[in-house]
Amino acid sequence: MSEHLPRVGKVISPTSDISKGLPEVGLVTQVVASKYRDYQPLYRQSHIFARDGVEIPVSTLAGGVGAAGVALAPLAELLRLDLLKRTVVHADETPLLILDAKQVRNWDYIPEVYLNPEKEAA
Repeated sequence: MSEHLPRVGKVISPTSDISKGLPEVGLVTQVVASKYRDYQPLYRQSHIFARDGVEIPVSTLAGGVGAAGVALAPLAELLRLDLLKRTVVHADETPLLILDAKQVRNWDYIPEVYLNPEKEAA
């Protein structure tokens, strides 16, 4: 990670913020990564867990995603503030084929400093 970014410490306890539940951090991480990185909707993840003998309702998975969002909000705010300082932001608008061969755009924004670190010194 870049040295110029401030560090924010956040301890996520093994007992999650999900009421009446005790999912460990690894489960919540798996669900969030599958949802946002692997494009797996929560209802599909629920079916996958059920196939392996673990019944997790979609509402419980959604609660985990929400709790992770709240826990990561300070990091998201720091990233937003850092991004707004940049004069140039590069975007990757690579088309993705999802289901029905419909095209969806993947919008990843990369601050110029990560592509060209010499610009930060200027």
